[in-house]
Amino acid sequence: MAIDYAGHCGLSVPEARKRIDRARKDRPEWFDFPFRLTEPRALKDFDAEISREFGIEAHSRFTLFVQDKEKLESLEDALDYLYALFGPDNLVLTWGLDSIRPPRG
Repeated sequence: MAIDYAGHCGLSVPEARKRIDRARKDRPEWFDFPFRLTEPRALKDFDAEISREFGIEAHSRFTLFVQDKEKLESLEDALDYLYALFGPDNLVLTWGLDSIRPPRG
């Protein structure tokens, strides 16, 4: 079973890209491998409506894919890092498109 998280982002694609680039640079032990962050993209089809259901007015979207399930012990910390990097008002992470994974603490 694939594990992925959708990043519903209130930032523009260029602003989201800056933060994803920073995440890759600052935390390569997470975002080079075992987790892969896709490039942010503009919303399409029903992305805006889906994001609103999760409580955010999104302007871009990205995905985090788990590539190595043996490294799941660091997943929660990596997700919290993304919330801190983007700001909790600019990001909602969902497991697939099913449920919100809120920031801890």
